[in-house]
Amino acid sequence: VKACLAEEMIDPNDRDHTGRTPLQLACLASTSDIVQCLVDHGARMISRLADGRTALHLAAARGDLEMVRVLLRKSKQNESEQAQLEKRADGDSDECQQEPDTSESQSVDSDSFVHVKKEADNVDGIDLAMTENEQEPDIYDIDVVAWDVPTSALHLAILHGHIDVAHELITSFGADLALPVKLLWPGQDRARAAILCLVLALRLPLEKSITMTEKLLQLGALPTQADINSATPLHYVVACDFTDSSEILETYFRQNRSATVKA
Repeated sequence: VKACLAEEMIDPNDRDHTGRTPLQLACLASTSDIVQCLVDHGARMISRLADGRTALHLAAARGDLEMVRVLLRKSKQNESEQAQLEKRADGDSDECQQEPDTSESQSVDSDSFVHVKKEADNVDGIDLAMTENEQEPDIYDIDVVAWDVPTSALHLAILHGHIDVAHELITSFGADLALPVKLLWPGQDRARAAILCLVLALRLPLEKSITMTEKLLQLGALPTQADINSATPLHYVVACDFTDSSEILETYFRQNRSATVKA
């Protein structure tokens, strides 16, 4: 990989015939060392697949903790550098206001970036992914969701049973544990359903479900949080497919008895 990236004609952001970047492929099937090498050589982290997943979504779903750390540490570094650029640009702007240019034509070269929000409706996913705004800062919104199935990196870590990744996303990088998976009505911004993080944990096999539930409750997930139908996670626990859900109920009482009683 290093030898390839050393070639002048190699672009680390070229996509394959299905629209996947080298970084996305690395997060799907390679190692954290390869991911580190790619981001060090300019691979864009916020690029999307046709379904709207980023490299962070792929790494979280795979459960590679070090890969997740590589991506989010680089994002933090980029955020710090972007803040410096914007501070410098603001300073230059202040100087321009103090000493206005009286010439008839004026050219302004700014280090600041314009954030462009693309609408996914009625646009092919690959086309949308391929036409990303490359001037947009390469910085993750930790809670950014995919397009086709609106899940965040945390949602995917929970659904795949990766407790260590979920813990790191929440404690080290501020992922929102209260953010549900919001399912929208077709062509509308109105939600038809919302799936809470504690409810996602119930889709795991029983033992993993208990362990994930315990971790989420320890990190601040609330049994009293309700979805758009006013159902709390406790409602879903007693209605879940497990032959015996008493162990999960005991986990709720053990971790947050008062909130569980209130629910």
